[in-house]
Amino acid sequence: MRTLRNIILVLTTTVVGAIVSSRANAATFTPPKNEAYQVTYINPGAYQTKHQFAIFNGRGHVIYVPVEDFAAGGKPIVDDQATVAERQAPRLVHRYLINRRARNQAASQTGFLARPNQRVQIQSQIVPRPTTGKVKAGPGGGFTITMPAKSKYQTIQFKPAPSKYQIKK
Repeated sequence: MRTLRNIILVLTTTVVGAIVSSRANAATFTPPKNEAYQVTYINPGAYQTKHQFAIFNGRGHVIYVPVEDFAAGGKPIVDDQATVAERQAPRLVHRYLINRRARNQAASQTGFLARPNQRVQIQSQIVPRPTTGKVKAGPGGGFTITMPAKSKYQTIQFKPAPSKYQIKK
């Protein structure tokens, strides 16, 4: 009888420990690794948006490639109004997706940092000063970062890029 009680006690503590640890892990945000995202920056009135590709290397460091907009299939749009950096975007995105060495050399260690309490610090060409916002998971593996009211862009949406634009393994 005593042995049965000890077995039940051990099983109960194991199950409770697993539940508590899974809740603790669910509360923290881990930065993506070896993934590409389409990033959309939206200002408070949603009148102006900017777009970028965010390519995360194996260490969680990020490369931001500015694009003018995304086509329906996820391809970066280049037209006559595009800047020099936006015209180079398709070539750069392709290079970073297939070449690990180029991806690691270009990656910024400070461009995307996970902070405690579901917060993320972001810094890119569009958000030049490091700014911390609250992250919320979205549908299909994407996530949204809500920035403070004083920021130029209050919402930053990260949507997984189509499979054609994911890192080649």
